[in-house]
Amino acid sequence: MRSWIQNRSRGYKPNRCGRMNFADPLANLASPTPNNQTIARKRALQNAARERSSADFARLQLQWSTMPPKARAARRQVAEFITEISETDVRTFYDRIKEAIVTTEQNPFELSRCLGEALAQSWLSAPETEDQDDEKTREDLEFVITDLFRLAILLKNSYRLRFEAAVHALLIEGKKTEIDVLVFRCTLPILWRCLESPNDLVRMNASQVLFSFYPIMDEEPETIEEFLPKQHGFFKLLLGDHSVPIRLHATKAIFTVLKKFWKIIPADERLALFKIIVERNALDCDVSVREAVYEGLVKLLTEAQALASVKKTLKILIPRGIDDKHYKVRIAAFKLLTELKGHRFLKVFQLVDATHVLTRLDLEHHTEVKKLIVTLLAPQFRPKNQADRERARRIFTLVQLSSRAALIFHRYLFATGHVSLEEAVAHIKMIGSVIYVALKEKLSSLDLEEGVSISESLLNDTAATLSAAPDLPPLTPEDGQSEVFKQLKSLMDCAIVLLITIRKHLIQDAVQFTIANKFLVFFFKRMFVTYRSTVLSESIMILGSLLPEEDIGDIGTKVIRTLREVDGDETTDVTPYLAAAMSWKPEQLYDLIEASLATLTFVVRMQKQRGRGKQIKFTRAIEYLEHILANPAVKEDTFKNYAMTFEKFFNQLKAVNEIISARFEPQAEAGPETQVACEDVDLIRALKVRHTVGIKLICSLEDETDPEYVRIRKSVLSEVGKDFVWFVEITMPEDNNVFALYDKLSQEIFHLMSTHLQCYDPDLQYITKCINLVGGFVNAAPIDFIVTVLKSAKHLYRTVLTMEGTTDIILGWIFKQMDAIIVWIKECFKGEEAEEPEERMGRDIAAALVSLSVALYSPSFIPKMKATRIHVKTTYRTVFGEAGAPRRDAAWNDTQAEVSPFAEFYMKRVLPRLPAQIQSQFRSLMP
Repeated sequence: MRSWIQNRSRGYKPNRCGRMNFADPLANLASPTPNNQTIARKRALQNAARERSSADFARLQLQWSTMPPKARAARRQVAEFITEISETDVRTFYDRIKEAIVTTEQNPFELSRCLGEALAQSWLSAPETEDQDDEKTREDLEFVITDLFRLAILLKNSYRLRFEAAVHALLIEGKKTEIDVLVFRCTLPILWRCLESPNDLVRMNASQVLFSFYPIMDEEPETIEEFLPKQHGFFKLLLGDHSVPIRLHATKAIFTVLKKFWKIIPADERLALFKIIVERNALDCDVSVREAVYEGLVKLLTEAQALASVKKTLKILIPRGIDDKHYKVRIAAFKLLTELKGHRFLKVFQLVDATHVLTRLDLEHHTEVKKLIVTLLAPQFRPKNQADRERARRIFTLVQLSSRAALIFHRYLFATGHVSLEEAVAHIKMIGSVIYVALKEKLSSLDLEEGVSISESLLNDTAATLSAAPDLPPLTPEDGQSEVFKQLKSLMDCAIVLLITIRKHLIQDAVQFTIANKFLVFFFKRMFVTYRSTVLSESIMILGSLLPEEDIGDIGTKVIRTLREVDGDETTDVTPYLAAAMSWKPEQLYDLIEASLATLTFVVRMQKQRGRGKQIKFTRAIEYLEHILANPAVKEDTFKNYAMTFEKFFNQLKAVNEIISARFEPQAEAGPETQVACEDVDLIRALKVRHTVGIKLICSLEDETDPEYVRIRKSVLSEVGKDFVWFVEITMPEDNNVFALYDKLSQEIFHLMSTHLQCYDPDLQYITKCINLVGGFVNAAPIDFIVTVLKSAKHLYRTVLTMEGTTDIILGWIFKQMDAIIVWIKECFKGEEAEEPEERMGRDIAAALVSLSVALYSPSFIPKMKATRIHVKTTYRTVFGEAGAPRRDAAWNDTQAEVSPFAEFYMKRVLPRLPAQIQSQFRSLMP
């Protein structure tokens, strides 16, 4: 037997079958001519099979009655395979089934699993005697199983998975000890060499076999002492393999091995494996490998013997994992921490500091990571088994540690399911009571260490009990800006965030809605009367905007009156009142905006009268509109319901164009006394607000069929196009003082053009005006405007290529304009020194030009557009001119000919990044 193992280890098949073919794993798939069997041997095998299988069939029939149909069919097929193996030659049977595994299309994996299990059962039931026929049967079975391992390792297509399923079926439950000997013998000729193969795929397949069948060992102690350390050595090599898929698989599988066979692996080997995991794989350049480390450690949390090592490992890895640069690793790290809930030995905040987790929550931008952190922190800062006093103290502690983290915590507290709707309402009432009592009783001595001193009865009472309390004491403006008020503001913001989160569910629950509404209306009224001049004002008004208008009394009228009184005062901050006014009195707020914008209608008349310009007070209206446009709480149908009002705002803001035009008039024609006194930045803001309102109207009314809505949309689209025509007609000023405004205006106009193109599908007339805008700027602007123009042209060309009904004439315009853009860029390179622009500007120009070219060279247009080939030829002549082009075989980034700075710039930075078809067309023109 030992000589047989030695021959197998050298790669020989047993008996007369010759050397195994490792070069071509498919070479043995063809069925060979079966060996001739004597009639006596066949009858002996059949009789032995009947004797051995009679009891097995009785037992299997009892199991089949309780199995599902699919499993019952598989068991029946295994029994049929066992009978057929016993009645015929093993190798002949295997060659037939092997061919069936390759060719079958219906349930090939089930067939493979049945084959593997049948082979294992046959080997286990074959008698191990000195009889040559019995020995031949076992050798044939081992030869067949060895070939299964060979195919499962060396094949590289989907067939390998089928043979791999047969190999894994060898692991019969309850027969691990007997199967170990079989696996050791059958893997000896193939596995260990393949683990050292230079081929990544072969090495990957061999590693899967190694991890699946570990420990692979024989009965003899000498063999165990030789091969067990060998397997541990391969574990370490595979964990540090240069192939990412192999490292990933090894990282995932090693934790399963450690979980199952912790005692078998020596302590020094375990230490070496953990060292590789901590120092290499946890810092791997591949995200999936780092993620697999934290996912694998979860498997060891239930193993008592491994907890000491796991604890040391987690203390190193957890602080590193929760700050990993990739969100998938952070998710895996926090999922690992959430698995420690209720663990008797491992505690979360013994592994990582709570302030570290709060800092991560403060800086985190991925939603799933935030939810996991909130799930982790919820039992600490919102415990369910603590009194209200302790809960209030912990929430106040959270606010003091990180106010932003406290807001995020309350944002996902209800979404993660930690609190029910009733508990969320009680939590909001508790926060409001804490603020109220802190202001009324202990404002000056609020101390975290001592805790918030509040009575239990007051916290548990409803708004009716609180309404009997005395009014809040008045404060001076200096006291209202203190640090304590800032902390109370953060606390109030937390309650508002939680209220917004549960608002949709609260409306559906009448009981909880009534409880919350009574408390919040009382709380808002008391806070509005006393503390609206403090830092709490913004939070107070946002809270009020969430309450029904009919419950707040005359406060809505007071808010509108306040906005009207400060209309001419530029220093007063009215932002807190806008949210409430938009919620309660939108019509009256729109009237204020219209009255403020009405001052712009007098601009043209003042300029005609040549009188001294006066200060125009329209910035309040711009501020109000900016707030409305940026407020996420504004409903989507607001612009449709008030379409005529916003159209009026859009038309009133058109007067800004007249003011800007007057700034660029020559001083001889328009003296300084005719200049309207307003800041340049306010004019740019007004222009941006005008177009943003236009975009909102166009998008909101896109699917409307009402004639009035259709008229408004067409009117706004027409005015937007006129604005671009107006800008083209402005002459670039030579005065440096005025050029600053022109620079800002140009940047904003092109940005607005890009925004329009991305928000809706424009018509052909609008596209034509945009093309004229880009064309009017080409050859007239300095190098500083190139990047802005190219980015806007990119969106323009993308829109044109995706429009229905785009004609060849329009595409011809675009290609001609692209030619002009390249000439414009080339002219910017010319100068006394004829050098490239500065590094950053050159990089931006190259990136913008490549993006523009990629947008223009659509795959659907390149093969069939004659204009594309013409444009490539024009670009070639523009780039090289009369200086000559490099040879066709020259390197792209190493031109040997004497070329201009622009040609060198184009060859090095632009051409290598263009589509391959354009590169080939361009290169075909080179000599």
